[in-house]
Amino acid sequence: MRLTLQRAVVATVASAILAGLVPAGIALDRRLAAAMTERAREDLALAPRALAARNAAGADAMMMHAQELARTPGLGRALGSDDDVAATRLASAAQGSAGAPVLLREDGRAVSGPAAAVALLPAIRRGEMPVAIVGDARALHTVALAPVTDQERRTGAAGYAIALDSGAAGYLAGMTRSTVTFLTPGGQVAATTLDTAAAPALARVLDAGGSWPDSVVREADAAGARYLAVAAPLGGGARVIFARPLATELATLPALRRLAMLSAAGALGVALALG
Repeated sequence: MRLTLQRAVVATVASAILAGLVPAGIALDRRLAAAMTERAREDLALAPRALAARNAAGADAMMMHAQELARTPGLGRALGSDDDVAATRLASAAQGSAGAPVLLREDGRAVSGPAAAVALLPAIRRGEMPVAIVGDARALHTVALAPVTDQERRTGAAGYAIALDSGAAGYLAGMTRSTVTFLTPGGQVAATTLDTAAAPALARVLDAGGSWPDSVVREADAAGARYLAVAAPLGGGARVIFARPLATELATLPALRRLAMLSAAGALGVALALG
């Protein structure tokens, strides 16, 4: 009789402890997942600012190199006389580490470099020296231009272009600890660190209904995975998407759950032994 009573008491104590631990454990698990997600969201929100700071720091250097190229002896005469071969040879000889040479004639024709750079000629004609991102249907480039003159007559523009390709996406991904996808003005993927299925899917979610404002972190489903994502304008209609898979952000949660379960089991055993 006494043994049966002891078992009943032990079972009652165990049930009472479990009744308190299980709801507390579920609540703790949810709070922990929410806290980890919120931390990832806050980190991701800083990615557009990191990109803006990087672009601002690189713009001055690109402009300086563009001015040096524009002052290359004989370049103004070559562009003014439609001698594309000589102009290209002079630009290639002067090329440094600033990127690929860009040469534009005053009539709006691209001699070398991305053809989309001609969109910056109006700024040159206004007396500006632009550093901007230009793109076509498939590629994006950061372009810096300076006016080229021949005896005080403007004959075109010269500068450098840096491609926003997979290498640039990988560098930016490492800096922001996120995946990076560059989108052309038409919404096509120019480069990405995601796989070929997830990047276009994420871009479609981004543009669905035009309801996703820039610099706002949202959750999105793409190619069977859930992401935290934020978009930022690059200029000229181009955009960049920073994203983090939620599965990666919450990868440590199962281990924490196992540790909590072991701790709870140990606490239950000690409580029953003491009881």
